[in-house]
Amino acid sequence: MSKQEVDEFEINSESVFLCDMRPGFTEDGVECTLPSGKYCVSVAEPAEHSGRGFSLVLRGESPDGRLNAGSVDVDGARMGIFNRKAFLDHFGGEFEDLFEWSDSEACPPTDGVIEISPDDNARLRALVVGVRCDSRYQVEYLKSGSKKVGLAVTPVRPEITTEKVRRFTRVDVKFVGIGEPWYYMDDWNYEPDLDDVMESLILDQLLDCESVTGREIQPEDVSPDVPLRQYVSRFRGVKRISAFIEVDQDRAKRIPLPDSFGAKEFSVETTFRELGHFVVSVLRYVRKRN
Repeated sequence: MSKQEVDEFEINSESVFLCDMRPGFTEDGVECTLPSGKYCVSVAEPAEHSGRGFSLVLRGESPDGRLNAGSVDVDGARMGIFNRKAFLDHFGGEFEDLFEWSDSEACPPTDGVIEISPDDNARLRALVVGVRCDSRYQVEYLKSGSKKVGLAVTPVRPEITTEKVRRFTRVDVKFVGIGEPWYYMDDWNYEPDLDDVMESLILDQLLDCESVTGREIQPEDVSPDVPLRQYVSRFRGVKRISAFIEVDQDRAKRIPLPDSFGAKEFSVETTFRELGHFVVSVLRYVRKRN
């Protein structure tokens, strides 16, 4: 069975990776080394204003100490635990494919603890824990003497503040043959706006536009409906498009995009408007899924 509720989880590798799910496995998390074996999974009652923690304890052990292992910022009320290397190898090293699979397999969002697997391979078992609330979660090793025998994950009570946290989506567009990517910052306090995206793109390319026309040029002189190459001499198409979420323009978290957001469709005939429409669709996708 690819998905089932569990209260026990078998670890058959040297380490497990704990990460936020937004809504699938993400690349930012904590790698923890643990002995192989079967672990009892226990979920705590929700903590006030934060969420609920959980623990994994090696069967037959009674922990008597703790050791800090790191922290995970949860933005989707779920945490994933899995053998990162084994799963990446299974998906050919493509984290976006792993993200998409874990997103679909863990939906609808769980309020408990489930085990998911892409097949019946015992090395490809992952745990998804519903922690009920977005928060920072402290990860600690549970120890019996000097031996690590489990993990405890505990929500960190947030500082009370009246200041509204601002969120941004940054979309990076890497052009073929042009070094620095063009990027657009989307403030979540406002709706994505096509005209603003096109204006940002045109303004960023003005110097190249002037080199093509041989004269000083204003943004309103650039038609958004003709190929970029008529204004940007170095434009040869789009190589890659990436998306990130930034909180108060500080911590950037990469958001994997599905194959439908591939860059290959943007040839040398791409217009400012076509690229602008695409960037807006990425902005809306990121907001909807996060």
